[in-house]
Amino acid sequence: MEITIIAEVVSKEGTADKIESALKDLVVETHKEEGVVQYDMHRDNKNNNRFVMYEIWRKKEDLDAHLNSPHFKAFTTENENYIDSLELIYELSKY
Repeated sequence: MEITIIAEVVSKEGTADKIESALKDLVVETHKEEGVVQYDMHRDNKNNNRFVMYEIWRKKEDLDAHLNSPHFKAFTTENENYIDSLELIYELSKY
């Protein structure tokens, strides 16, 4: 069963461009993963520091593998000082 994720990343003031670049790199690497159906980054038009990730995974195990992947862990570790919040907003099952 497909899993849809909507996640939000909010950068600290003055670091939005750095986070945007890092997220773009994350998107490229994530598109190489076996279980990804869709993985898109969006930037809020009203709040320059807010990014929304729209993700679709084949199954829950694919999402779990992504969250434990070297590139996702590197993104969170390397950018922890530039991120105000990283939050899973919705985890949805497609029926």
